[in-house]
Amino acid sequence: MVAVELAILLSFLLLAGLGIADLWLLCHRASIVQQCAISGAAAGVAAGPSAIQPAVNETANQDNPDAAWVDRLVPTPIASWAPGQDGNGFSYLDVTVTYTPDGSVFAYKSTGVQPIRRTVRMMLPP
Repeated sequence: MVAVELAILLSFLLLAGLGIADLWLLCHRASIVQQCAISGAAAGVAAGPSAIQPAVNETANQDNPDAAWVDRLVPTPIASWAPGQDGNGFSYLDVTVTYTPDGSVFAYKSTGVQPIRRTVRMMLPP
């Protein structure tokens, strides 16, 4: 009887542990996407729009063989940008990074159905 109770309890603990790990991975990936948007916007302001996607790729650790598997975003996030002007006449650059998880790890909440999207607005120098 004790073995049956232990088996039931351990299965629930395993399920809870995998759910917590999946939520952590989703939050970690969202944090990396935010960093990609920040670095892409900074590169876009400093070097022009052609530098946005390479900066995003570098932040997503696409070409870094020493990066841990959890710090690499596969597939590569896609960056889009749009210039604009605020109500005071100042120019800005909006950079939006979209990452659709491939569901290769844990696959409960990261099945690719809901993309992670972050937008950063940086003011352009006058």
